[in-house]
Parts: sequence; C-alpha cells; structure tokens
Amino acid sequence: MDGGSEDYEALNLNFQTAGSKNNVRGESLHAALEKEETLRMMINNSHVVLFLWKNEDKWPVEFVSENVAKLGYAVEYFTSGKIMYKDLIYSSDLKEVEEEFEKKVKSGASAFSMEYRIITKTGDIRWINERTFIQRDTGGKVTHFQGVMLDITRRKKGEEELEKTLKMQKVLTTAVNNSPAVIFLWRNEKYWPAIFVSDNVVQFGYTVDDFLSQTIQYGRIIHPDDLKRVEEELGRSIQKGEVSFNSEYRIFTKAGDMLWVNERTFIQRDIDGKVACFQGIVLDITRRKKVEKALRKSLKTQKMLKSIINKSPAVAFLRKNIENLPADLENWPVDYISENVM
Repeated sequence: MDGGSEDYEALNLNFQTAGSKNNVRGESLHAALEKEETLRMMINNSHVVLFLWKNEDKWPVEFVSENVAKLGYAVEYFTSGKIMYKDLIYSSDLKEVEEEFEKKVKSGASAFSMEYRIITKTGDIRWINERTFIQRDTGGKVTHFQGVMLDITRRKKGEEELEKTLKMQKVLTTAVNNSPAVIFLWRNEKYWPAIFVSDNVVQFGYTVDDFLSQTIQYGRIIHPDDLKRVEEELGRSIQKGEVSFNSEYRIFTKAGDMLWVNERTFIQRDIDGKVACFQGIVLDITRRKKVEKALRKSLKTQKMLKSIINKSPAVAFLRKNIENLPADLENWPVDYISENVM
C-alpha cells in the first residue's frame, strides 16, 4: 500500500506540473493572441495600409491589412491573385516605380521611400507615400517587399495649390515690378512704417531694405508742406468709414530730387473695425504735373496777349497756309482774328 501510495502521489505531482506548464503556455498564447488582435485593430483603424508582396512578376500579394477597404478593395482581391500590387500603381508612374525598386535592390538597400499614384476600386487617383522594406533570404536574394502605404493626396493637392499660388504671385510680382506703380503696405503708425514694398521702389532711388529696416519711413519722404494735408485727408477718410482715398503730393527721392505722385490708398481694418494697415499704390505723375503747369502758364500768357491786342489799334489775323492764293483774298480762310476787328 505504501509503495502504491507513493507512486500515486508522484503521478499526481507530474500531472500537476504538466498542468501548470500547460496553463503557462495557454496564458502566453492567450497574451500573444490578444497582442496580435490589438495590433491588428490599431493598423486597421490607422491611416496606413500594410502590404507584403512577392518579388515576382506583377508582385503578387501575400498579405494586406483589412483597411485596404479605404481604397475600395477587399483583402480577397489581393490574396486570391485577382489583383496584383502593380495593378494598383497608376500607369504613368509604374515605370518609374519599377526602376526605383530595381535600383534599390541592386544597391543592397534594406528600406526606402517613394511617392507615387495609385488607382482605387472606383477609378480615383490618389497620391501615396510608401515605405518599402526589402526582405532577402540567407543567400541575399530578394524574396519579398513589405510596404507601408500612407495616403498623401490632401498634402499633394495643397502643394499643387501652393505651387499655383506661388507661380501666380511670381507673375504678379513681375508685372508690378515692371510697372511704374510702386506698391506699399504701411502700418497704421506715425510716418507709416512699411512692412512691404515692391522692388521697383528703386525708381525713387531707394531699396526695399531702406523701408523694411525702418531706415526710411514713408511719411518722412513726403514734402513737409504736403504732409499735414495728406494726414488730414487720410484721417477724414477713416472717420467716414471709407475703404480708400486718393491724394496727390510731393515726395523726395533718395538723391534729393522732388517728384509728384498720385497715391491710391486702401484702408485695411481688423475684425473689430480698427484700422490695421494701409495698402498704397504710388504712381509718379511728375511729367503730368509739369505739362499741367506749362499749360496753365500758356493759357495765362494767351489771355494776357489777347487782352493787349484787343486794346490796341492793330487787328491780328491768323490765316491758313494755302499754296495757291485765291483770286478773291476776301475768301481766304481765317483761323483767328482779334476782337478789335470791330
């Protein structure tokens, strides 16, 4: 009995030990499965799609994460061989992608990134950033590619819009800088310090940096006899709630020459209605002013001469220049005759 009892206890102990080991293995397996499920859920709820494809013709897919549904496809489309990875790639990008893969394989790289376009199930074109990990066997031969795909379509569209905007900005900047109009953006402060000025301010002898560094403030290049008037005109426009105003005044160039300018100002306000800054378009009108001055002087002189002639005993005529004088000189056309002809 004693011997049988000992054998039974030993057997029972072995069963307990085996059971304990099985419990440990079971718990480890359960933990591993839970971890796998957690990772699967994290991937499928993320923006990245995972692929594993063979280094064979058209790149047949061995594994793809369930969130490939974002592209309109089911997992079975790929794992069944109905769709290969290369079928996803936009035709215009395929050659470049193949060449880049071949280049990286030959270089011995283990990973690299590419941006290219793919086609969804509905035929939409999307930009992706794909991080590729190259898998090799013990002999160094490439067997698989593991791809981590991220949709960057929104970013690409933003970049395209930015590129268009910058291109248009360049066109506009070139147009402005080739025009006689100088563009300013001034803060609503004394003497109007500039926070932007177009490059063609050089026509006044100044550089952009002269104004942006605050070495020169716009109000200080305005003729002192005109500055107060310009300030008052601007103040009245602001008080009336106007969005713009026009003014003509004199400025000094860097060399000290005086120019007449016409300034069209747009008043910019913040969301509270407070004036934040002024956008000014400044045009040199010196030549026009000189013509106007000369015309006024000419009209004044003409008026004076007319007065002198009309008070004199002499009558002034201005006849047309006719090559063959008419026989009857009384019918010779007259352009002008003084009033004292009477």
